[in-house]
Amino acid sequence: MFKIAHISDTHLRLDDINGGGKAFVELMEDIKKKNCDHVILSGDLVDNVNEKDFRFAKELLKNYDLVRGDKFTLVPGNHDIFGGAEMGIEGLKFIFKCSNADYDLNVKIFAEHFNESFPETIEFPYLKIFDNVAIIALNSIDRWDIKKNPEGSNGRIDKMEFENLEKLLSIKKIKKMIKIVVLHHHFGLPESTEENPAHPVWLAGIDVKMKLYGKKKLLKLLEKYKVKMILHGHTHISEIYTKGNIVIINSSASAIPLTDDRVRSYHIIEIPGKKDEEREIKIEKVIIP
Repeated sequence: MFKIAHISDTHLRLDDINGGGKAFVELMEDIKKKNCDHVILSGDLVDNVNEKDFRFAKELLKNYDLVRGDKFTLVPGNHDIFGGAEMGIEGLKFIFKCSNADYDLNVKIFAEHFNESFPETIEFPYLKIFDNVAIIALNSIDRWDIKKNPEGSNGRIDKMEFENLEKLLSIKKIKKMIKIVVLHHHFGLPESTEENPAHPVWLAGIDVKMKLYGKKKLLKLLEKYKVKMILHGHTHISEIYTKGNIVIINSSASAIPLTDDRVRSYHIIEIPGKKDEEREIKIEKVIIP
């Protein structure tokens, strides 16, 4: 049995004014008790593109022996590449800051800071294989555009990455494996519930700056190659939903939930190995006390 803990959107910063560091430690202590084989973090590891915050995040990961590829898989979120808007007058300058960001350099800086968790080459997409599980990691952060991505928070799999993704998916070795794709951006709005009636309305209202361009084309490709699961973050809510035959798992309320109930939660995925008698994949939603 291969046991994966899926988390997202930890928004770590050295000054910890958002409580992300404290929440991360509590989250990791809970995962530690569950004896997971692997942790997947689907973006927004840090809150801002800042050398001190990257080093702080890496030290926290080291404390839990996660600065290694066999234990940890990481993809960037928009905060890891463009940062986030501050309060007050500095927040008004954020779009200008995004327009001046060196996208390629920031992706490179992110990957180099956590290069131990990558395969031999630190580029996207990349593939990891564990027994009968194939994990494919994508960079879904779109380049800046004044109309289509003014705050750097929208997503897209660009043409080159899309072509390389198809090459990875067509590798004969992983044809019969359980394929899991990891990226930051979501594929649909959550349904309104009694516990969280406002969250879907909020997401619908800001959809112009929190969307994934080309998601239908991407889903079509993933279905073609029988991808079993997609893991993502971005919306700060934890949920499970489906698109076609693909199960989509969102664990972005694992540290800083933006929900009515403010409950922190993540998911644990148990995947039977080649030699296990049990054949059913199990997904558990875990509430952080």
